[in-house]
Amino acid sequence: MEEIHEALATLILVLAALHVAGVAVESLRHRENLVLSMLTGTKRPLAADDRS
Repeated sequence: MEEIHEALATLILVLAALHVAGVAVESLRHRENLVLSMLTGTKRPLAADDRS
């Protein structure tokens, strides 16, 4: 039972790290601070070249 608990805890940490990495990649890709958007609940309007 302890091995399952440890494996699931490790899995959660890996998934959290992947999530943070994904936010960083998308923030750079879209040139937008997504963390600030998550905290404030607002985003900048789409520019004409952002639509695709």
